[in-house]
Amino acid sequence: MKAVARKSLSEMRVSYGDHSLTSGQFRNGWFEMFQNWLTEAISGGVVEVNAMVLSVCADAPTTRTVLCKGIDESGLVFYTNGKSAKIDAIRKSPQVSVTFPWYAVQRQVHFRGVAKEVEPAESDAYWRARPRGSQLAAWASQQSDRARSRAVIDNAMMAVARRFENCEDIPRPAQWGGWRIEPALVEFWQGRENRLHDRLVLSRSESGWVVERLWP
Repeated sequence: MKAVARKSLSEMRVSYGDHSLTSGQFRNGWFEMFQNWLTEAISGGVVEVNAMVLSVCADAPTTRTVLCKGIDESGLVFYTNGKSAKIDAIRKSPQVSVTFPWYAVQRQVHFRGVAKEVEPAESDAYWRARPRGSQLAAWASQQSDRARSRAVIDNAMMAVARRFENCEDIPRPAQWGGWRIEPALVEFWQGRENRLHDRLVLSRSESGWVVERLWP
């Protein structure tokens, strides 16, 4: 079999296009542009376009990927187990950041802000829209705890399925719900030729959003 040549990391190169960003595109703040970019990312074939890398820092900085399940001018919403490691960190230090890494369209959007628990009614509404299997998994999972084996996890799921087999509407677990990240800073990153990328950052002020350009 013929050996396949492999490039070293230092040899890997991706050429970026000639799209551009200007401060005039943000006259109405970040929300309208984010919606436009979200639509274009979907059209551009980005897989799981609502996936965002969440960074928290309590005892130590950690990151993981979560799914954005709601967005409006007040911020971004994700749902999770309230007893998970990330929520434990957020309760200790609510300052967080998230990044949407839309590599396929040579763009990223980065948010920094405060994470706050949403109202129970909002969590209830989203919970009712979830697939039944996801609802069962939320009941079964002891998220972030250590599991002795995969069998323990599978058995917990089967036990929950039996528990609710005659229940048409599965109730939302008390510890499961939504969190909204209210942004104080939003950065739009657009790939450009020769690594001279466009970076426009919007910072919240008392009079609205201030737009500034950063060096790449």
